Amino acid sequence: MSSKKKLLVLNVDDIELTSLFCTLGQGFIEIESADKHKLVEPLKETTNESLTLETNGQPTLSAEDIFGSSEKDLTASLDSSLATSTESEISEEQSNESILLSILESAPAKNFNYSVNLPSSITHVFQLRNGYKALKKSARRKKVYAEVNERLNNQIANDQFDYFLTEENTGFAFANKTGIPLVNLYESIQKGMKKRFRLVSVLPDEIALSNLVRFNYNPSDDEVIIIVHIAFEESKIIITQGGQITQLPLPIREDVNSNQLLKTIVGKILYEQSLGNIPDQYSVILTGKAISLNACPFFQQTLEITEVAYFTARPELFRFPEETEKSLSEFAVPLGNAVTVFFADDKKITPLSLIPDYINQRQQVFKIAWHGYLLLTLIFLMPIWINNQYTNKSKTKTNFTQKKAYLEQSIDGLKWVEPLLDSLKIQTKLGKQKLELLESLSKGTHRWSYSLDKIIRAIHEAGDDLWLTEISSQGDGFQMTGFSLYRNRAPRLAAQFPSASVENVTPIEIRGSTVYQFKIVVEKVAEDEKSFNPVIKIPIQATPKKSDKSSASKKVKNSSALFQAAVKLFDQKKYDEALATFEEIADRKADQKYAVKSKCWIGKCHFSVGDYPEAIEVLTTFIEENPQSEENLSAMLFLAKAYAATNRNNDARTLFLSIVKQSPTSEVGLEAAQLIAALQ
Repeated sequence: MSSKKKLLVLNVDDIELTSLFCTLGQGFIEIESADKHKLVEPLKETTNESLTLETNGQPTLSAEDIFGSSEKDLTASLDSSLATSTESEISEEQSNESILLSILESAPAKNFNYSVNLPSSITHVFQLRNGYKALKKSARRKKVYAEVNERLNNQIANDQFDYFLTEENTGFAFANKTGIPLVNLYESIQKGMKKRFRLVSVLPDEIALSNLVRFNYNPSDDEVIIIVHIAFEESKIIITQGGQITQLPLPIREDVNSNQLLKTIVGKILYEQSLGNIPDQYSVILTGKAISLNACPFFQQTLEITEVAYFTARPELFRFPEETEKSLSEFAVPLGNAVTVFFADDKKITPLSLIPDYINQRQQVFKIAWHGYLLLTLIFLMPIWINNQYTNKSKTKTNFTQKKAYLEQSIDGLKWVEPLLDSLKIQTKLGKQKLELLESLSKGTHRWSYSLDKIIRAIHEAGDDLWLTEISSQGDGFQMTGFSLYRNRAPRLAAQFPSASVENVTPIEIRGSTVYQFKIVVEKVAEDEKSFNPVIKIPIQATPKKSDKSSASKKVKNSSALFQAAVKLFDQKKYDEALATFEEIADRKADQKYAVKSKCWIGKCHFSVGDYPEAIEVLTTFIEENPQSEENLSAMLFLAKAYAATNRNNDARTLFLSIVKQSPTSEVGLEAAQLIAALQ
């Protein structure tokens, strides 16, 4: 366990030295040992100076002033074991130094911190009035120090006082100008010790007791508790409200064996009540030697209240051996010291300590300025940062290497398409030549001219990625056989005729790739038979009318307006209406610009309504037919999204990468980059 969780508390009262060794658990303090030792001689003679406490000029009353009676013997007396059975026997060779050394060496642990009390006999207490809370922390401390030092005739240093403020904008300052007895004793035995221990607190008795009561009893904000602490040197009354000190009457310097002591304490309480410092409803907690004097019944009878009890530790907050339970109230000051050290961050605890500066400086491992701490932090963090950067760069390099290998693999996988495209171009060229030959052979035969023209237009509308191998007459119609790269091209081709049916579509392998062989029977080529016998009229005037140009211009304008209306419908998520409008624009052959752009938007509409296969077909055709279109990048983005929606992530990633490479800073490029990350 860390030494921060182990504490030895030393408390001196005249010639009695109490030691309390405890450890910090999960929200509780475990007391391992609690012992009392008798010193050879007092550590420091009690000064004759009175404690300086603001009393607003009010006189101090004795017990006879309150009760109007002479001194009487009280039945309470000190337990005879106080000076013998619970104390270490003092031999002729013992000294105060050897007693303290023995305590340190016999502690239950090797590593621990220690804390000492500042006896009230050498503590100067000053009550602070308004005007401090509004100041900043540094200015407030300077003002308190100036006031305390002035009252003590400039006899203290800056490390010989500390203070706290209450919520009512008042407070108390504690000062010491004669040195700390236990600290001086500890310093005197340093040469005989194998190890030095860390001093973590020098705490006035009043603060230790108020913190202990507030921590143990957790009083409400308006609950008044009077702590009565009876000790050899001085007994004291501490008035608290909500656990916070509100009044510190002057200590009572009467011998603990005096029959008049308890009466004097009661007189003090009644006097403070007459001043309005204590309300009618209050409770009394007794600590120190009170249990040895059997003080509880006396206070209950004299003060005529039942809320009087010896300090009792709550078992959920303190754990201790059974044999120490009855005498635990005698260790209230060291217990409060332990509470203050262990729970210093608790808002209920008043943080106060008067450790001399020379001890704080000596206990520091080394001193360093703020920039030194910053430099050490940077030195410590630099290797971590470098390692993190190296790891990130390595991951990035690995990702790029994998993507490069994937792209190269994708390129290699598409090389088979190149010769196929060349073959298709040749077939298309041969087909056109055959059609030209057929036209020349059947000159004047309008049926076949119309039919062949219809076939060519149908192939173009269905997609140029198919070719015919045979056309044969069949009744009033004809039948076609051929190949396509995609299965859906045959149904599209058949749909271009008024009456046609697909006989079969069969996948076959050509050069390691799958193509589809189809057979289509066309029963009716045209709705109107007059199409086979057109009437040719030769116009009298071949020059076009002036109005034709304006009419064409008007049609362009109409297409432009119609296109903008369709885009607006798409933005309004009216995808079905937008699709119908874009298809209408695409059918307009006169305005090729908007017809081409509309084909891209038709694919976007199919994607937006969730028809991903159709979107893939339309956008693939658009990109192949219009590689230089301004809509090309947008079409690639929606095609990649459609791939991703159908779990074709590799195809989607390839297109996203292509978009980023072509236009990394555009809106489309930035969106593609984000979608790549989403595919990882």
